[in-house]
Amino acid sequence: MRLNPTSINVLPVDDAGDIEKAEIYEGLIRQIEYASNTTQAYAHAFECSAGIGIGHFRINTQYAQDSVSDQEITIERIINPLAVVWDSAAVMIDRSDALHCFVTELMPRRVFKKKYPKAGEDDFPHFDQGSALFWRSDDSIRVAEFWHKEPYERTLALMLDGSTVDITDVRKADRKFLPIQQERTFTDYRLKQYMLSGSEILSGPNDWAGKHIPIVPAIGTEIPLDESIVRHGLVRWLKDPQRMYNYYLFSQAELIGQQPRSPFILTTGQVKGYEAEWNTANTNPRPWLPYNADPAAPGAPQRLDPPQASPALWQEVQLATDDMKATTGIHDASLGARSNETSGRAIMAQQREGDVGSYHYFDNFKAAIKRAGVILVDLIPAIYDAPRTVRIIG
Repeated sequence: MRLNPTSINVLPVDDAGDIEKAEIYEGLIRQIEYASNTTQAYAHAFECSAGIGIGHFRINTQYAQDSVSDQEITIERIINPLAVVWDSAAVMIDRSDALHCFVTELMPRRVFKKKYPKAGEDDFPHFDQGSALFWRSDDSIRVAEFWHKEPYERTLALMLDGSTVDITDVRKADRKFLPIQQERTFTDYRLKQYMLSGSEILSGPNDWAGKHIPIVPAIGTEIPLDESIVRHGLVRWLKDPQRMYNYYLFSQAELIGQQPRSPFILTTGQVKGYEAEWNTANTNPRPWLPYNADPAAPGAPQRLDPPQASPALWQEVQLATDDMKATTGIHDASLGARSNETSGRAIMAQQREGDVGSYHYFDNFKAAIKRAGVILVDLIPAIYDAPRTVRIIG
């Protein structure tokens, strides 16, 4: 992913689309990505999705430097991927159908008291099993940023000239004076943001300029069950063969360590007078070792065979290694090892085979990039809403 970075492209969707406007949007988004150093945000989210099954980055706004009213859009990484809690009813891979979202943060108590001096220090409820380390800290308080889509009724009207007009705020008694051809009423949403502690609302509701929750998930692998979703990354099913690999290597090292060093078989007469040289033979390398001829033991002193590793354990180590390759679909050829292929095209085809088993991580990440583009295109007109000079890359 780092070698093949993904960026946002803006395209007009039909014959009514403005190509020049799309190019301006794309150039402005490239500037936002460049100024925000989004390479790190994208790479961190992708690494988390491949590692544990989910990663996140967010789109934020901040005041421009030396400006009172002008704001800029930024793309920021979310360091802890498990700090984001999505609407459990959302099923889209980019969570575009979510009606609410929490982004939690452990805030030091001194920072919390300085930022919210009138707030209580109640934390969120936590459980003593499993999640206690994640939700509780003696020196910190967990706060949650809560994004919520508030529903409201909206009415659109098709006018006689073919235009579509929002008449939600027009009284029903006055609508009869308008050249309305057809009406449609539906449920739309206003996006609100709150800051919460374990017992109260710290701030909010705050209006957001866009209509989309500005949190973007990068999903790894999801398996829906009856009442839950099992999410995992690339390494989940590597754990068992990795444990066996570690166990066999440890057993091999333990077996070799329990065997004695290779001693010499000799008589005391053969080394009489040369005890110092023979006692340091293993620690002090010598070009030769003197010995006395002993009629009772013809020939020179002999060393026993060195400790032997267990062939069975080495075989199990190799099997565990092959299991890890088979689990991920990433074999030696994908890692650059030599194989029977000789042509460059055959080698590249063999390497691509290793990408097939894990390509859905990158494909899901492209959905995250697309979702970020949708959020940015919706947000840009609300933020860059007054004349000013901005940099557009390209």
